[in-house]
Amino acid sequence: MATDIVAAPPLAEAVAGPPDTAVSAPSPEPQAPARRHDGITPERQRVFIEVLAATGSVAEAARQAGASRQAFYAFRNRDAGRELGKAWDHALSLATEQLCDVAYERALYGVEEPVFYHGEQIGTRRRYNDRLLMMLLRVRGGVDYATLAERQGWQSVITPAPSFEGRVRRLGRRRRSRGA
Repeated sequence: MATDIVAAPPLAEAVAGPPDTAVSAPSPEPQAPARRHDGITPERQRVFIEVLAATGSVAEAARQAGASRQAFYAFRNRDAGRELGKAWDHALSLATEQLCDVAYERALYGVEEPVFYHGEQIGTRRRYNDRLLMMLLRVRGGVDYATLAERQGWQSVITPAPSFEGRVRRLGRRRRSRGA
């Protein structure tokens, strides 16, 4: 039995392959990296802001907008989310105003609660929250209802408030021009 001995190709040819059979692949054109789409579309932003203003809840607003809270926070912290951040702050201030309105109503008019006797409702009672009333007075009443510790250093910044009657009298008046 005879064996044929074949010489090994030179090292450069073994690595690159034979020159006549090499296939050169086209070099890819440099491309800009694909933009990541996080799903925070303008429509989702509008829904988020509207629900946030109505509820004050970031979680609920994100859920109704169809994205996660984390996605909205991440978007807000990017340059592209600067306008969303401004609208977000404004929406939270509107929600806070609504909460203040509810707190005032509860402080002034109380909350109606059912009264039960032997498992049956026999009536209702109105429950008032004095702590809530005191807190609202301190927040909105300023120096008049502040604690002594809170009043420290206020003397230099306190200016008398215009009277309520004066404000009511000025309603509907035209402002005089400064040159007249």
